[in-house]
Amino acid sequence: MNIPTVVDRDGNAIANTFCQTHVINPYIANQQKRVQSAKAYDAVIGEIKEHIILLTDELSANDFIDRIDTFEHAGNSRATVQFSDFLNKIQADANVEFGIRLPSPDDLYWGEFEAYYKNFI
Repeated sequence: MNIPTVVDRDGNAIANTFCQTHVINPYIANQQKRVQSAKAYDAVIGEIKEHIILLTDELSANDFIDRIDTFEHAGNSRATVQFSDFLNKIQADANVEFGIRLPSPDDLYWGEFEAYYKNFI
């Protein structure tokens, strides 16, 4: 980025610190905060994913819900976890009530599952 040089009437350069002080430095500081926030968010989500993997039934899902506030949340990690937890409860209920494992969009046969059940919703 080129910052123009401001000169006085004699042609001597005057330090132009306005852009640096009021635009560039605050922008850099904001970007650094965002990077730190993203790292904190990724760390929390990673830790939570490790706990979600351990969910096997309704009891373990309910235990996880009870412990959700013990995590050091960052950004919208609490909302992300609550939605993931909701989906896991649905999975656990389907497994307990009907003896089936619902597929996720990452599963190989998700397309077939979605196409078949789309007409029932």
